[in-house]
Amino acid sequence: MQKKLVDMETAVHEISKEDRKVESVAAGMFKELENPIYTYTKIPGFGMLRDATPESTEDKGLCEDSCNKQPKCKSFSFNTDKSLCAWSGNKLDYDSEYVLYIRSKSSGLGQFSPIAGMKLVSDSEAMGRAENADQCKYDCLLSDECSAVSFSRTHKICVISQLSMLLGSSWDYYEKNELHLPAPTKPSNENFNGRIQTNMKQINEGLQHEEKHQVDSDSNTKL
Repeated sequence: MQKKLVDMETAVHEISKEDRKVESVAAGMFKELENPIYTYTKIPGFGMLRDATPESTEDKGLCEDSCNKQPKCKSFSFNTDKSLCAWSGNKLDYDSEYVLYIRSKSSGLGQFSPIAGMKLVSDSEAMGRAENADQCKYDCLLSDECSAVSFSRTHKICVISQLSMLLGSSWDYYEKNELHLPAPTKPSNENFNGRIQTNMKQINEGLQHEEKHQVDSDSNTKL
């Protein structure tokens, strides 16, 4: 009986140890969620600056860390010459049926630089119809706030954007990719639980046997 009690104490100790392992894994996951590490896709010479006023920062790493901790941040732009950082709640959309025309206001009403297979759509953008790219760009020229248009020749859709974008500049654009956390490794408890159940069964059977033996002994004593 003493051996079975020792086995029970050993089993309880093992359970406690496994619980501590699980708690340690959980704590590690919470820490990762507090400081998530994302991967980014870089587009050099391009910037998106509408959402926030660029802030001075020491390096790109701090700018990236700021975007990592902002759930709404979908991209950030970093100016390598002036060490300026601007994160955005918008990102580019890649669609082979669209062409993104970025407006440059350097001369006259402005010129457009086309980027095939790309569009920019957000909740605040104005979506309409146009027969061709020229009409879509003309609609942009009529607005001082328009900085780019996305046009689909197939669907004849024109999207006018007010997001400030810079092309061929000292800015670099970094688009946040989806965060994929590895599945936590769970301790294999199948054999361990089976051993616990066996030990408990043996202990219970031992107690029942001793109780029956004690009852028989008391009966014999009375006789």
